[in-house]
Amino acid sequence: MILLATWLVLQTQAKIQLNLDQALDWARDSSATAQLAASREAEARAKESEATSSLLPTLTASATQMLKSYNFLTGGLVFPAFPGFTVPSPIPWYNIQDARLTVQAPLFSAVAWKSLSAAQQGVRAREAEHQAIRDDASLRGGLAWVELSKAQMLERDREEALQLARDLETMADDQKSSGTATGLDVLRAQAQLVTSQRALLQAKLERERASIALARELGLGESDTLMAIGTLPLQAKPLVHTATPATVPRVRAAQENKDAARLEAEASKARFFPTVGVEADYGYSAGVDQFDGGGNWTGQVGVFAEWSLWGGGDESKLAQARQKERQASISYSEARRQAAIDLDEAELVESRSREQIELAGAQAALVDSELVLSRERFHDGGSGNLEVVQAQGDRNVAHASWIEAAGTYAAALVRLRWATGLWDGF
Repeated sequence: MILLATWLVLQTQAKIQLNLDQALDWARDSSATAQLAASREAEARAKESEATSSLLPTLTASATQMLKSYNFLTGGLVFPAFPGFTVPSPIPWYNIQDARLTVQAPLFSAVAWKSLSAAQQGVRAREAEHQAIRDDASLRGGLAWVELSKAQMLERDREEALQLARDLETMADDQKSSGTATGLDVLRAQAQLVTSQRALLQAKLERERASIALARELGLGESDTLMAIGTLPLQAKPLVHTATPATVPRVRAAQENKDAARLEAEASKARFFPTVGVEADYGYSAGVDQFDGGGNWTGQVGVFAEWSLWGGGDESKLAQARQKERQASISYSEARRQAAIDLDEAELVESRSREQIELAGAQAALVDSELVLSRERFHDGGSGNLEVVQAQGDRNVAHASWIEAAGTYAAALVRLRWATGLWDGF
């Protein structure tokens, strides 16, 4: 892929030439949808790291300097009165400095463990989704390449038809000069020439549109000129595979998303279980200007437990998570059903379109023979050129039908690879 990208960059000012395999690879890796899927996968990995951090100890450092006062009465402390002794109600302002390290570590946290499992499954889901989106991008890129290749074939065929029309016009002029043809034959030849020129212009327009469509699928600008090289895969053997709907990337992605939704629901439910942990800190406290020896080392160690007994938001989050799980289950079932239909349809179209190529090829060969014979008769003076004009029209229709059948078969092969998830074999 690196060599391909480098090679393409060097052709910025020239036509970018791609065969089918290169178009598939480029669309798979460089399309906007594939890049977005890769970004979502990276985002899921970051979320996994965040979930992992909830199970690790946290270490914090703090330092404070404050001016503080204290009131015994507001603190609930009342000292008995002794004769000759009066306890002041407030303690005057005093300064204090404090610096310490605090460590907190979870001992048991159901929500943290479930959240980590859900995050890990989320990574697997995004990976499968990324692969499915890359396959979809390859499908669109491959079909766009087939359309461009088909348009180029039609343009070349229309150039050949235009040359045949020019030859017919020249022949009609020569036959008229020799007295074996009439002015009507010349007019027919000229009309055929105009028709062929219009057909060529239309073919050029279709080729330019197909080039823009392929550039769009590959993430390129519409100003980039693309050219399909190589031939359509018309001689490919039928794909022998053991693919099932469960092995298709988009179905695997739906399965992974279903599992991710289930674990997210379990993580939401785990919020109702207690969290137990340990916390300890150790530091040095002193008054102002006493930090170098007038203070004391102090610390504490404790075990804490947190248990959410009621919270309206937790119940709502759990209800949402369960609905997402249900939606993911429905999406998975639908993905399996659609994949089975796609596979059956792709195999049917591939088989029938292969038969269409054979029939279209036989028809084109017969029409070509008819054109040769009619041109010989006109050249020998045995008939006017009406038969030639009709034969050229039949030839153009038959060749266009064969090109269309070839494109349909090539597109069927691309769809079959997409339906099975197996992209080898072109």
